[in-house]
Amino acid sequence: MASYLVSRFTDTPLSAERLRSLLNTAWMGTRLEVYDELDSTNTTALAQARRGAPHGTVIVSETQHAGRGRLGRSWHSPPGVNLYCSIVLRHPPQSAGLSWISLMAGVAVCEALHPRVACSVALKWPNDLVVGSRKVGGILCESVSHRMPDWIAVIGLGLNVNLERHQLPPDLREIATSLFMETGQHGDRHELLASILTHLECFYDRLRDGNLAELKNRYLQYCRTIGHEVRVQYADGTALYGVAVDVGWNGALLVRVPFSQTLGMTTERSPSFVEVQAGDILHLREHPLSTPYPDMPLENRSF
Repeated sequence: MASYLVSRFTDTPLSAERLRSLLNTAWMGTRLEVYDELDSTNTTALAQARRGAPHGTVIVSETQHAGRGRLGRSWHSPPGVNLYCSIVLRHPPQSAGLSWISLMAGVAVCEALHPRVACSVALKWPNDLVVGSRKVGGILCESVSHRMPDWIAVIGLGLNVNLERHQLPPDLREIATSLFMETGQHGDRHELLASILTHLECFYDRLRDGNLAELKNRYLQYCRTIGHEVRVQYADGTALYGVAVDVGWNGALLVRVPFSQTLGMTTERSPSFVEVQAGDILHLREHPLSTPYPDMPLENRSF
């Protein structure tokens, strides 16, 4: 079991009753459960989904002992200062897939936080929440089944709210942050989570209704990866360098790379562009793009 340093700030414990009173939603939070501790909110939500938990079920915990993020990483989850929650989505639009459900969730969180916090929360492809170069939160989407009509998705969210620097492990202090560390102000976790859940319902309904173009435009507004020179680190140890220029309709990151890196990887029609479906992205430096798609044939552009 993980051990954590105690915060000097004492926050009000999360309350399901208070969260329900703040929600103004049609289906989000139809079942809302708050726990003192869990191994993982996603694990609990997936298990409840298999047992028939309704659409919009929300699982919240004050701490996680085995919280997880992308690429199998663990999520640092000290108690009483942050938000850890997961949402069950029954029969999501299969055309969107997990990729766009995850990207949609990132947009919803940014929209919810924008008027409420005095710092600029943005996205790093695909679903890291960042302030500047430091990670303040993350989103992990998983599914119970990919087959219709039984497909069920779970959105997991971790957001560092009132976390203090001394509570971070030394190896995370230069790459992670919290809303408190960025603003010097303690946030009301009930109000922040209620706003996030309300925005998630709104943007999920738009995705379900087929408004992918609008959602993509919103995502590109928040995504700091676009326009950066990046290094893509793949799970097999190989790497790719290039400039991130767009996010495709399938949610993949489109990277313009030197021709020498693309041999055997792309079609002859567009040899200098690679679609990245999964990988670890490192921002190297901003790159001035004269157009969103320099040198790309018109038929390959995603607008």
